[in-house]
Amino acid sequence: MTGINLRQGSLTIAATALMELMKQTPGWDGPAKTEFDRQINEILGRLEEAAIRIDFVHYAEALAETALKEAAVVAVVL
Repeated sequence: MTGINLRQGSLTIAATALMELMKQTPGWDGPAKTEFDRQINEILGRLEEAAIRIDFVHYAEALAETALKEAAVVAVVL
């Protein structure tokens, strides 16, 4: 499924970009850095959750298409 590969590639790019943001400011410490880290990790978690939901939709779509094709074959045979 190309959609899943595209989704995984996009997720990897987004995660890499977010992690690079954290590396761009060397020596940055304190509460603001901790809050930034927390928010980045929260965003990554939401991206992962979205990826799972997108995968589910892709699988459901493939299942529905297969069922529709099978139903069409059965209808023709009957």
